[in-house]
Amino acid sequence: MSLPTFSPVEHAAWGVRLPVLSRQAHVAVIGAGAFGAWTALFLRKKGLRVTLLDGNGVGNHLASSGDESRILRASYGSNKLYFELCLRAKELWLAYEQAWKTPLFIPGGVLWLCPEQRISLLDDAMPLYQTRGLACKYLSLHEMAVRYPMINTAGLHHGVLDPSAGYLMAKSSIKHVVEEFVKMGGVFAPHFARPGYEGNRIQHLELSDGSKLKADLYLFATGPWLGKQFPQILGDRLTCSRQEVFYFDIPKGHGIEHLPAWLDADGKVFFYGIPGSPSGFKIGVDRRGPVLDPDLQERKGSAALLEEIRSYMAIRFPAMAHARLHHHRICPYENSSDGNFIAEGHPEQPNVVFLGGGSGHGFKHGPALGEWMANQMTN
Repeated sequence: MSLPTFSPVEHAAWGVRLPVLSRQAHVAVIGAGAFGAWTALFLRKKGLRVTLLDGNGVGNHLASSGDESRILRASYGSNKLYFELCLRAKELWLAYEQAWKTPLFIPGGVLWLCPEQRISLLDDAMPLYQTRGLACKYLSLHEMAVRYPMINTAGLHHGVLDPSAGYLMAKSSIKHVVEEFVKMGGVFAPHFARPGYEGNRIQHLELSDGSKLKADLYLFATGPWLGKQFPQILGDRLTCSRQEVFYFDIPKGHGIEHLPAWLDADGKVFFYGIPGSPSGFKIGVDRRGPVLDPDLQERKGSAALLEEIRSYMAIRFPAMAHARLHHHRICPYENSSDGNFIAEGHPEQPNVVFLGGGSGHGFKHGPALGEWMANQMTN
């Protein structure tokens, strides 16, 4: 499967076959990740009865929404849909950060390392930035050397600093979302849920505690498990890939106070990093890894990828050439065939909805997508 990296194709057919619910409806949301938890919260805000289920727990290490941090950036080339969705999501992140009095969005910008004169992902986004009164700063190699002396600029053409970007606290923020959901009267059930069929239609959920749950609508937002749960419908549209991130000790002068989150727009590997992550200097690659079965495969680190990352650090961040590895994590990407999110009803069962296809860029959009889903299904 050919996968767009960092930017999906422009067409997104969201909302196909989404039902319109009464305010008395009971919705079961299966999966308490970024998509499921935020959607459950906004449905509850609309007054619906909502049960949120996740047998692995909230913010668990197996999910795509786990780990500590995620970059927030609105640059999607000329794709206005995701640009606007990200800006709305940021508004909501900041609003809930203030309401909950806990840090969710860490400002400081994102630095793009650009090996070519033109980077369409950035340059094509600039007209959209201008319409919203936002501006990015072009940095010559000399300016980069002065501002960020820890970066070796060899092989780069220039840099671009997006001051409106930053990074998000990941698993901790999802825990806050679910806590708010419960405070508002939503029910969180820490159970695995399987579709319960009567004939060929889903009429209830079979829970891991042996009970059954019946609802008016079943919304499946199970991340890397979604394609596996519905292979005949989504199997050729979703794949789960094995992505890895590594955390290293932070050398002096390399923390977030000296260096923002960064992205290397090489068009091939797409190294990225968050210097201020709580567990150290986080580095990963957005290049899609091998297919991962989220249930069966062990999640051990790849020695070959670690060597590749160390080689990159030795070139781009020389002081980190021998930095001690703090820890490592496997992050499963739930990739759609075109990079777009999947937000649609089951083609044959009007009481079933699919929400997924985060494709490595979905987490930051969680609040805006959840708000959109709730609006679509209650209008």
